[in-house]
Amino acid sequence: MVEADGPVPGDTLPVSVRVADAKPRRFGFGAELATVEGITLSAFWLHRNLFGGAERLRFEGEIKGIGGETGGTDFRLETRFDRPATFNEDTGFYALNEIEQLDQINFFSSASHV
Repeated sequence: MVEADGPVPGDTLPVSVRVADAKPRRFGFGAELATVEGITLSAFWLHRNLFGGAERLRFEGEIKGIGGETGGTDFRLETRFDRPATFNEDTGFYALNEIEQLDQINFFSSASHV
């Protein structure tokens, strides 16, 4: 935001706003190391404004417990699609698909959520 040099008639101060669109695609990743839990690796890829209506498509994955002492290796894969103003301007839509596996000392779980 940039202010004008001084007020104009009517005792107002004009302000100019410059807006730049962010890049449509992003990715990120992370790593954590814990003594007992082991190594955790995560990553995501995001595409904004997929069809020109502010939609978002995101793929995300995480692997936990690599070399840890609290069970086996856990993983999670997720896909999410968001679309704002689907039926009207106040209603958004999202679709989510998730695959998860937990390998703990006391239990083993494998699940898929849609």
